Amino acid sequence: MEVISITNENAIDFADYISEDIQSFLGREFFRGIGIVENYSDAVGALVYELMDYDSEKDVKSHIYSLGVKSDKATDFIMSEYQKHAGEEEVVQSIYESEDKDTDNRFVSHGFVSDKAESPELVICVGELEKILKSAGKRNLPPYIHTLKDVSRLQYREFLKKLLIHRQFGILEDLSYLPMSWFEAEASVCSVADNKIDGIFLIHALPSGTLLPCVFTAFGPDSKKNLGFLLLAAMQRAVQLYEDDTKIVIRRHDDKVKSLTDKLFPDKKGNQVFIGKRAEGKVNG
Repeated sequence: MEVISITNENAIDFADYISEDIQSFLGREFFRGIGIVENYSDAVGALVYELMDYDSEKDVKSHIYSLGVKSDKATDFIMSEYQKHAGEEEVVQSIYESEDKDTDNRFVSHGFVSDKAESPELVICVGELEKILKSAGKRNLPPYIHTLKDVSRLQYREFLKKLLIHRQFGILEDLSYLPMSWFEAEASVCSVADNKIDGIFLIHALPSGTLLPCVFTAFGPDSKKNLGFLLLAAMQRAVQLYEDDTKIVIRRHDDKVKSLTDKLFPDKKGNQVFIGKRAEGKVNG
């Protein structure tokens, strides 16, 4: 067996082990892919992870998004290689989530400790947004709410600087590296005051068609009010642009997002998943 790096250029060769959506993450700044091949070209396993807090003074963590293997031998090989990578990247803790018991067993057999819990990801569909809008009745948006398509790259870059200063990345560790075009121009929305963006709701569409809310924040004295308008605008745009069965995956990465989803979708729960962790090195301090 041999080890190769998986990039967005060769990810298709590992399609049996990495989903189309996860493949699309490769090539981003903090994503890494480890591939295992036999006979120089036959893929037998793949692992994809993201480095968390890599651009900060915090301890680096790794979020493993995907592990797919052909055999136990391939598992041992790829996990050994991953441990080397984690050491080189100075990762102090590795984390994964999986609904699959076999995948969980593979991690546990390599030193991870796991528990079953509700996933931080909440999966809804556009049709559910339409029901909320209908029950709320017709509401008009103020004229300063625009789609991302309506603002300039300069306006966006200026607001991005503000996001970085305040470390408002949403779910994107690599927000500063992603082009404006990575987001859905007609589904993402922003509030504008004095020709400057002061609030934003960024949406990304995965190759599968699933929508991924990424950044939702606002600044200034009217920030709370504008967040409400941005949420309403994003829901309206989603209903206008996408089919009712289009999936939306909301990553409840902090208490504010969880509180909002609890209010909007009180009867919805995340799937039960295995959440595992393993210490990889010393903690700074």
